[in-house]
Amino acid sequence: MSHKIDVLIVGAGPTGLTLALALSRYGLTFRIVERAPNRSTVSKAIGIQARSLEIFARLGVSEEIMENAIKINQGNLYVNGKWQAKLDFTDLNTPFPFVTLLPQSETERILEDKLLQYGHQVERETELTGFAQFPSNVTATLKKDGEVEVVDASFVIGADGANSFIRRELGLPFSGKSFKESWALADIEVDWPLSSEEVHIFFSDQGVIESFPLQSNVFRITGNLVKDAPPTDMEAISSFLNGRAKIPFDLKKVHWYSMFRVHNRIIDRFGHHRIYLIGDAAHINSPVGGQGMNTGIGDAMNLAWKLWCVHTFRASFPLLESYSEERRDAAKGILRSTNLATELLQVNIPFLLPIQEKVIRNGLKVVPIHAYLTNRIAQLNSKYPSSSLFVSNGHFSLGSPRPGEPMPYSEVVDPRTRRNELLLRRATRNFLLLIFLPKNQAVSIEGFETLSHRYPELFETVTIHQDLVKDGVIDQGGELSRKFGIHQSGIYLVRPDGFIAYRQQGLKLEPLQAYIEHLLYAR
Repeated sequence: MSHKIDVLIVGAGPTGLTLALALSRYGLTFRIVERAPNRSTVSKAIGIQARSLEIFARLGVSEEIMENAIKINQGNLYVNGKWQAKLDFTDLNTPFPFVTLLPQSETERILEDKLLQYGHQVERETELTGFAQFPSNVTATLKKDGEVEVVDASFVIGADGANSFIRRELGLPFSGKSFKESWALADIEVDWPLSSEEVHIFFSDQGVIESFPLQSNVFRITGNLVKDAPPTDMEAISSFLNGRAKIPFDLKKVHWYSMFRVHNRIIDRFGHHRIYLIGDAAHINSPVGGQGMNTGIGDAMNLAWKLWCVHTFRASFPLLESYSEERRDAAKGILRSTNLATELLQVNIPFLLPIQEKVIRNGLKVVPIHAYLTNRIAQLNSKYPSSSLFVSNGHFSLGSPRPGEPMPYSEVVDPRTRRNELLLRRATRNFLLLIFLPKNQAVSIEGFETLSHRYPELFETVTIHQDLVKDGVIDQGGELSRKFGIHQSGIYLVRPDGFIAYRQQGLKLEPLQAYIEHLLYAR
């Protein structure tokens, strides 16, 4: 038996690699194994949403992702070949106000290369063949090149995809539905009068087709097969495209083609004492809106910091078990929205097209509807309303960011450089404690400094001043204080995954101290 490790990660797709990167920054010992001999070479999932880019920024890979990706500022919607409306992502409240398109093979390469820089390597052609769970550990049996190894780990994480071996061995029902219609998927080289920097979605009397740029004249297309025979050659794919897009084009080449059925499925619990499931092992949904991979990336970040707290601060299991509660709620919400979107896309009744045209053209002109849809796609309006981990003390103005919601995009001034900086970048791996100080008043924060020494490395403390100072940051004109609903002074505590954990009016130490104790050691 090998020496004990903190975590065994099974599966090296984007979700497993994200978890591995996060754990490497937290200093946990782990191994990441993958049954496949090589990294995938096909594009698979291509959409990286703003929320995932925020996570990647914390892991130090967002810049390389952006260097290799295509930025999409807007999506266009057509009915019977005529443009009707657009989805504009440039107003999103995030450092990444766009959708990013990058083949999954490239995303995995970038994540794996970064992991290698941290001294960790994916163990390929290594298969999990069995495991046994005990009160203090999990023993896992691995097989490679015909040789068997037993690994002793504190936790095992199943990132092993929709056909998860771990989920099956645990006997967990994968509840949900499968859509009757099949969908076609192809990467094509085509000349047509469409921007290669935007997404295009076509509704027609023959079905729907979505188009995503991959290179200057290479596009990913996907569409539902209503009564069509599966298009399997150039001529059939050309006819498939023509019947839905209804615009002139010249199909040059089909790089690859596939068919798939749409499934929406989820398990009841994502965690089982010392075994946790993330990504497609726990939930799968329609590819409409590009949500699946991004939901898995959110799973990985949520679980990573909780494993860190259990390992480093000996946090109790209720904190770790909150992963299942929070991420299942998030996944259920995404399943509902992608299910509805897929149902609407598959509505294929010709006499309803004029109504569909009016709804698309007029509905997206309504600002709240447009904002809701773009934020939903970007996963910026995700929240954890039912989680017990979030606390608010004191009265805050309506519209101020609440515990359970993502920390909003916020800039402050660095007094040393006199330049604006993104506040969330002050902490890339731990909690961020924001102390809003009153204007023109000298206040001691010694108690908070003592608290930070009690929990070394748990949080990064940032004092927010409205006056010119040498330390902390400057809230020019008190704009940030107003945005966060702070009356005179107050506190916000932001989790490592970017969600607000706690807030209070005033600078009393005891409520914050009690919250941290409860967060880490509740029974």
